Amino acid sequence: MHKTAGTSSTAAAPPPSGPSAADKEKAEKHKQNGNNLMASKEYNRAIDAYTEAIAIDPNNPVYYSNRAAAWSSMGDHAVAADDAEMAIAVDPKFAKAYSRLGHAHFSLGDYETAKSAFERGLEVDPNNTNLKQGLSNAQAKLGSSSAAATRSAPAASPPPAGGAGGMDWSQMANLMGGGGGGGAGGGAGGMPDLASMLNNPQLMAMAQQMMSNGGMERLMQNPAIRNMASRAQSGGGMPSMADIMADPSLREMASNFMGGAGQGAPPGNN
Repeated sequence: MHKTAGTSSTAAAPPPSGPSAADKEKAEKHKQNGNNLMASKEYNRAIDAYTEAIAIDPNNPVYYSNRAAAWSSMGDHAVAADDAEMAIAVDPKFAKAYSRLGHAHFSLGDYETAKSAFERGLEVDPNNTNLKQGLSNAQAKLGSSSAAATRSAPAASPPPAGGAGGMDWSQMANLMGGGGGGGAGGGAGGMPDLASMLNNPQLMAMAQQMMSNGGMERLMQNPAIRNMASRAQSGGGMPSMADIMADPSLREMASNFMGGAGQGAPPGNN
């Protein structure tokens, strides 16, 4: 189709982008009203005023940030964090929103997330004093929490003095049937039989510790033990606990051995 002279096609005007100047002015008035209410500590009414501003101009990060401050002033830090995140979503370059976010998480005791928020803000505004101070406070809290956790952890205790598993020789004598004659289930010479030893959990624990510390190898290298083994093989029987307690060389050997078996490795550094 040919156009007639004097006529022209008119392109459709684009729809208006965002609120009009008049609407923005109204939103600013609501924001200013909210600021005045914050100054007088009327936090609920301040939240309402900022909400009115957001309804008119939802693309202004200041309104979300100010409402976050009002929520924090009321102690509702979780909602404050949500508003701070909204402000960041609207304008990732708005540094104050990161400060609001960090403060909210700090107040919730989530120091790691607070630290992250302050660090994100400093990437946007490296010289922001509030963000620097917030980061320092969060790091200090994380450091003190770590130190407190270390102090509350159970410290490694050195093994108690005495024989294996913390026993002295007289305690072991009682376990093995008493210092005199054989105890219940005892074998020849007052020593317990194998079944009795296997059924005694303390003796089994001592034996395991002796073996893990190389005690069994040292035991078999001891001349006194070899003499005892030779005596048993020749039909002389094992010495009773009374015999061991009465023989100075055997007693010293037993005390030294049992003391060594209980030492183990030195406790590691905390």
